Amino acid sequence: MTRQKIDPERAEKACSFCKVMKPRDAFSKNRSNRDGLNSVCSSCDQVISSCGQLMIRLEYSKEELLKEAERHQKLAARAQRLADGMTPREAARLELGLEQAVTAE
Repeated sequence: MTRQKIDPERAEKACSFCKVMKPRDAFSKNRSNRDGLNSVCSSCDQVISSCGQLMIRLEYSKEELLKEAERHQKLAARAQRLADGMTPREAARLELGLEQAVTAE
């Protein structure tokens, strides 16, 4: 299979993302490509960038939600221990992993 020669004088180019033929001025410059243009048109490039930023924000939000859920679980467990008659000091020591000290007293 031979590579197709690229004619730099050609007026249009196909976007590799949306597959639409667009004028050459719809593509950003990219010296690493043989024709000197980006393979994705500028409008598709903006969409790809916004999607990437959205994914980063969603991932960050997911981590924050998990941290918040874990914090609420800890608070609920503390409230249950206090309701069961445990002193605040004993509950705190249990949360810190000092179970042996609590049971030894």
